[in-house]
Amino acid sequence: MSRFFAAMTVVSAAGYQGFNSALDLGFVPLPPGKYASTDRHRWRNATTSCFSAFVLSVLAVYCLFTKPKLLLYSHTYYASTAEASLAIATGYFLYDTWDILIHSGVYKKWGVLLHHVLVALSYYVMATYRAEMGLGIISLLPEISAVFLHSRQVLLIYGFSKDSSLYRVHRVLNIATAITCRLAPIVFNCYLAATGVHPEMPRALAFLAPLIPPVILAINSTMIWRLLHSDFLSTKIEKVDFIMEN
Repeated sequence: MSRFFAAMTVVSAAGYQGFNSALDLGFVPLPPGKYASTDRHRWRNATTSCFSAFVLSVLAVYCLFTKPKLLLYSHTYYASTAEASLAIATGYFLYDTWDILIHSGVYKKWGVLLHHVLVALSYYVMATYRAEMGLGIISLLPEISAVFLHSRQVLLIYGFSKDSSLYRVHRVLNIATAITCRLAPIVFNCYLAATGVHPEMPRALAFLAPLIPPVILAINSTMIWRLLHSDFLSTKIEKVDFIMEN
């Protein structure tokens, strides 16, 4: 791992923690109820995660537009902007892992922690060998979906009803980006990982490349199903039950 990657990761993690702490300074209106007192950490983390998702999605799109070889030669092409983007993402994973361990614990968020560990490990190996950078940047495209996923949580924390017009529009955009910007890139990465293993590839990457994308796909597929059930299917079921009862 290059010193550049390590330094960027540490700076990124400190930056996200600083952003989280700065939310208590009063520049952002506090949400109502318990999220302004006992559960304030949940509001701060959701807001910080939304901010991170926006930053990382912009970086991912920028890298692919300015360095299209990351997509054309995803296994071998190296770009310093790509390494920086992966370092910033790894810094977020460090920040979020620490936040989860402090406020939630391993049992409640084990799926998120597993995702963070696997992806951060992949980025570490990519930076060490300066290989598979294209796969790393493609794996950041789901951050576009994460913007809507975390902002959904922020809307609920601020008390927006699921029946409000804003939330109705938001949930459609949320599930649409979950399929197009989250599920599709992960499936594409599974294909690239399965077809890109070659004899010259370092052993660590040869082991991780085919293994991690399917695991990430399973974790995200479960998340999308829960989102679909919460925002669409459960609403329909509740309406049917209400009609039958009356």
